[in-house]
Amino acid sequence: MTWDQISGWYDWEPYYESVVNDYGGGVLVEVGCYLGRSLCHLGTLVRESGKPFTVIGVDHCLGSGLENGRDNHVEAVKRNGQTFAGELWNNVVACGLHDIVSLIVGESGRVSNLFPDESLTMVFIDAGHNYADVHRDIRLWYPKVRLGGEIAGDDYGIEGQPPVWPGVRRAVDELFPDRRLVSHDAWEYRRR
Repeated sequence: MTWDQISGWYDWEPYYESVVNDYGGGVLVEVGCYLGRSLCHLGTLVRESGKPFTVIGVDHCLGSGLENGRDNHVEAVKRNGQTFAGELWNNVVACGLHDIVSLIVGESGRVSNLFPDESLTMVFIDAGHNYADVHRDIRLWYPKVRLGGEIAGDDYGIEGQPPVWPGVRRAVDELFPDRRLVSHDAWEYRRR
């Protein structure tokens, strides 16, 4: 299996490519993995680079529930007995990435406490999309990013267009008014 055969949403490939190209190693964390499409692409990029990165996926694997009038994860949750953790890990293994990608199944805020401040090279936020969840995830994970490292996320929206996820845009704009937009509708902020 390859990452692009995994169900899910992923349109920030150039961003992950730039992270792997720009840094010589470190810990890369993806918060909100669903079934692992983007996580497995990141793991594949790391493997191909030969650089000493550790890739960690964080997800409670219970789905995000109703967001914008839809529950995009309900089928995976039902199919797997109320959690898609097993399917996510099976996809990592099927992509041959079990030696590169690690998973931590747990609530984002609690998992952030497992990492020392300034220990991570990159954190990508793509879990809950409402304002409160995004604001909280950014506040909790940002201190974990090392100086010169990056915090980023998805679903900011296309500049000049109304956002699909207004809570994401509002939280990012409040916390990082000088954020940079990257591939499609992702955002990035380098810690200085």
